[in-house]
Amino acid sequence: MRISLRKKVGISILFTFLVLCLSLFALSGAGKASAHGSTRIAPVPGSANTSTKPAHHSLGCSSSAHFFAAPCTATETTVGNVSFALIGQRLIPITAYAITSPTLIQACLTGTNVTQTVITDFEGRFNTTVFGSACIRGTYEIELQDTSSPFTVYSTHITIKTP
Repeated sequence: MRISLRKKVGISILFTFLVLCLSLFALSGAGKASAHGSTRIAPVPGSANTSTKPAHHSLGCSSSAHFFAAPCTATETTVGNVSFALIGQRLIPITAYAITSPTLIQACLTGTNVTQTVITDFEGRFNTTVFGSACIRGTYEIELQDTSSPFTVYSTHITIKTP
């Protein structure tokens, strides 16, 4: 029995979607009681449409509609390494986005790969892994921006803790 390339791609996309849904379910704490309550995410008011500034939407870590870090809080290893995933969804399909975090770059004394360009899939999704070495504990903003018009900027935060 041969499966066509189109069906293989469809199965792959379906599998990726299921993994993403399960990840979001786990990250949202669904089915578990939480002592912390819920997090409300609201866009930061952007500039008017007539402005030359890009629209800016500030999004939270795990309950963002478009861009978030997983986990929200990463604990360094005993030798100072840290890693986490950045996940994008509901973005423009087959579009390049630039990821950067000047504050995280400064905080990771021996390096980080946070500056990346990612391309969304046919459904407007991506995921990538970020690592850092010898990072100073704290909370750092990470930005995702279209590399072409309308240059929309999304942001999320990662908190790095020491063991």
